[in-house]
Amino acid sequence: MVNNFEQVGRDLAAFIRGLAGGRAETGASGLTTSPGDWSGPVRPEPESRGEPGGPWGSANDPNLVFPSGYKLWSDINNAPKLIPGHLLVVHLATSTCYQVDPTTGDATLLFTLKWGPRTFMWRAIADSDGTIYCSASGTLASIQGAIPPGYAPPAARFRYWGAIVQIDHRRGRMRTLVETKLPAVGDVLDPHGMQMIKGNKLLVSDFQGFEPGGCIYTVDKESGDIDVISRGGLFKVPVSALLDEDGTIWVANADMTEENDGQIIRIEKTGEQSVFLPSSGKNSGQVVGLLQSSRPEEIIVFRCEWPNVRGNSAVFTINKWSKNINVLFRSSQDDPRFYNTNGDVSGDMLWFGESVRKEIIGYNLATGKVDAEIDFRPVAGGWRGMLDSYDGIESVTVVPSINVDQTMT
Repeated sequence: MVNNFEQVGRDLAAFIRGLAGGRAETGASGLTTSPGDWSGPVRPEPESRGEPGGPWGSANDPNLVFPSGYKLWSDINNAPKLIPGHLLVVHLATSTCYQVDPTTGDATLLFTLKWGPRTFMWRAIADSDGTIYCSASGTLASIQGAIPPGYAPPAARFRYWGAIVQIDHRRGRMRTLVETKLPAVGDVLDPHGMQMIKGNKLLVSDFQGFEPGGCIYTVDKESGDIDVISRGGLFKVPVSALLDEDGTIWVANADMTEENDGQIIRIEKTGEQSVFLPSSGKNSGQVVGLLQSSRPEEIIVFRCEWPNVRGNSAVFTINKWSKNINVLFRSSQDDPRFYNTNGDVSGDMLWFGESVRKEIIGYNLATGKVDAEIDFRPVAGGWRGMLDSYDGIESVTVVPSINVDQTMT
């Protein structure tokens, strides 16, 4: 369990690492000059943040720069190998990725990923070459005592900085694939959900501040080139997107205002958008995650609410054609649950996290039974419950077959 003093210490350590220029042995890169350069030379930091726009400046302020000392860095444990069938689990509160044995529940720390205080790693997925791709964004909503309107410490600030990185943990290397170049400017602001798709690309849903204005784009895994697929329209806050075998894109459009609701938007190959699953009503829970089921005609949907007191968090399947819903898991007022946004399907097994009880659940879609319940409390804290919506298991993915020798060179 991480107490307040320990967290302050970790945040301070992150700040000191930034001032020192990062950790060369783990490939801390800041802003790289070339996506192919794993050594990651760091751009010199300006002397001032640029105050003309106020404590936080403005996206239109040419003098606005990131706080000095904020650089992307990673601590990496390069000893363990990735084991096919094991789970990559992201603990959001500490932005740490673990490899978990689905049989024994043993967890091995792989790496952490930070840019500054209140930076969050959202998703970690492994490729067949052993590379791990991660999405991250966010920063502390208070710097030098300035708190933007609507924020209360220790709140996190979004629509400011974000990145997608590659981790070669066996060699202790981190490579910045794409990153926000200027504060609050560009398409890459809050990359969240990621899916590996054909063409050596990642499909990325970028919620851009949990406010209207998100977009969906692809990122080339080698060059870092971005291709915007869709921006706005019927979706406002895309936190998860799924490209199915028919070429249709399904978008989890979360309403994280006081409505606490959401929709699923369907995007055809032509780009035409339609509402597939309409809003269910105020406080019905935010639609936050989408996965392809083992059945081609079904989508798996994650719905969450915070505070989680009404019993509206759920995991369910929905038929792409009939729209019939089958609820697999459901919270209740007497038994609150908080299901993670980013799960994974491997064969007939659905893997996802539940953060109130701090469990990783393996659900067999073929038999309709829970085959695995892994206690994650030894890692996330020995107690049950959550301090805030960032205190939990954010992502669970399955390590695929690895096609390269993982011997370090």
